[in-house]
Amino acid sequence: MTKNVILIFISAVFLVFSCKKPEVLPNEPAIEFVSIRTIDTVDNPDLGNPVIYNKIKFKLTDGNGDIGNEVLDEDNPSFYNNTFVKLLRKENGIFQEHLIISLRGDTIPLEYRLPVVPISGGQNKTLRAHVFLLLEGINLEKFTFDTLKYEIYVKDRAGNVSNTIETDEVIIPR
Repeated sequence: MTKNVILIFISAVFLVFSCKKPEVLPNEPAIEFVSIRTIDTVDNPDLGNPVIYNKIKFKLTDGNGDIGNEVLDEDNPSFYNNTFVKLLRKENGIFQEHLIISLRGDTIPLEYRLPVVPISGGQNKTLRAHVFLLLEGINLEKFTFDTLKYEIYVKDRAGNVSNTIETDEVIIPR
């Protein structure tokens, strides 16, 4: 009888400590800036235009894990993109948005897509991830300013928008 009581007690203790309650976080995604790294290079060896690439790292948390889109909606292409970036230039000590203009004169939005991230089964649907975003070649000859930074936010499939983060300042090499 004593062995059974001890076995039941040990089993009960094991069950109490092995069953974790699911982590409860808001359904809105949250992001946190980690780092930015600048890569100074040329766009094409034959052309030799100086460009920089900026590699941004941020932490992402989403309480219900509904980050990412796989299907492009032709009627609503912005639904496909879920990571939104603003380029800010520093002029006279103040940061202002810098729009990227195409050769046709259209504004080019800085929008990117995070893929759907599968979440393992179970009750806890919380998603935690590190996101790396590579912002491609900024042609340095076209910029008259020497300092920039970025604002970033993400949106989940339900349309919930995260907080907005800012990167550190980037001094453009000349």
